[in-house]
Amino acid sequence: MIVWAICLVMLIMALGIVVDLTLQMSSKQKTQNIADSIALSSAIYVSHTGHPPQNNSEGFMNNVQYSAADLGYSFPGSADVNFKVIYDDVSREARVELTGNLSTKFLQVIQVNQLEFNASSTAKYKEVDSMEPASVVFVMDNSGSMWFDDKPVDEYNNPPDDAVRRIDAVKSTLVSFNSYLSQILIDGTGDDTTRYLRTGLLPYNHDIIASDVVQMHWGILNEQSHINPMTPGGATNSSPPIANAWTWLQTERVHHVNENGNADPMRFVIFMTDGNNTAGSDIWVPEDGTGTWRKLENERRCNRRRCRWVSYYEYYTQSEDDDGDEPEGSGWEEGRIFLTSDVDTMAACEDMKNAGVKVYTIGFALEAGTFATNDWSNHPSEDFYVITPETKERSSAVLAACASAPEHFLLAEDADSLEAVFDLIGNDILKEVVRLAN
Repeated sequence: MIVWAICLVMLIMALGIVVDLTLQMSSKQKTQNIADSIALSSAIYVSHTGHPPQNNSEGFMNNVQYSAADLGYSFPGSADVNFKVIYDDVSREARVELTGNLSTKFLQVIQVNQLEFNASSTAKYKEVDSMEPASVVFVMDNSGSMWFDDKPVDEYNNPPDDAVRRIDAVKSTLVSFNSYLSQILIDGTGDDTTRYLRTGLLPYNHDIIASDVVQMHWGILNEQSHINPMTPGGATNSSPPIANAWTWLQTERVHHVNENGNADPMRFVIFMTDGNNTAGSDIWVPEDGTGTWRKLENERRCNRRRCRWVSYYEYYTQSEDDDGDEPEGSGWEEGRIFLTSDVDTMAACEDMKNAGVKVYTIGFALEAGTFATNDWSNHPSEDFYVITPETKERSSAVLAACASAPEHFLLAEDADSLEAVFDLIGNDILKEVVRLAN
């Protein structure tokens, strides 16, 4: 028993050390993304103006220490994450150096209280060859489940200390993301004589939340008047906002041409949801590779307008032991059950993709588990809500079908991952829109 107790303690310590080291690696990756973005934006500023920022309102000043927290970035367990930008006019580059530390939870038993991490990035000054016009539409889930925490509770129903309400995570992420987009604007507001960027916001639940809609306009989203008013509630139906986004984008060329005569704008949609649609009725959609089969009765009934299979169905879902072949017997069809709202959403996405719109889709906090509801307004008596693996599977199927490319469908399991996902999208859009000379 003594040996077993010692072994158990050593095992727990080993697992704890792995947790601390994993958090260190995650923090380092995040800091690298931040460093890359800051270096690029700083180099672009110098390319625009011919000199480094002269004050904080213009940008990050030379060799001045800034806090990542002031930009809206958060690191679980970390403190004093800081960075500097060094402008080198000889090498014509902006260099970012970022340092931070992680407060350990388990390594403290061996007197290791902090783990340090750092990142650096360098971007060359280049003349801006051109700025491509762009229109970006945000389609953001504001259904009742956005009250939930981003991370599941433990076995005793205790939420993690670093859990964040989902809607708060989306708001802070949108604020940070719009700082990426501000780099497309000459003066950061879009009020200059040549304007390149238009944005719009479509929050939704069981329908578009009209009071929070931000119509397409020149410039970025405003934190106070556009982003912060979002409040969760209601069911979920992504079809109306996706269709509305497509309606907006079909007329965007007119606005850009009237403003400065530019060619067709680059058009982007960023679609985020934390679960399945709940509006509409079930509909069967044939699809290969799902592992779910429907058996239709052989007899059909016809009237003057159409023929249909009789009403009853038999379903078969492959187990891990199945070889993947079609079930024995005739009449089986492979596919998946969607809601009509799912089908309508995917149809609107298909129209946009066919027209050259880049559609990014994000599945947020879809991992299975039990989540604190934080006085969920729809069901205030329910303190916890269980999300099953089927939720992720069904939602992922819709999001993957909507994305304009496989790499444009992204999963974010918590608030930190959501910020990292938006960082990737922001860098992607920035590189598409800002053309630097070779």
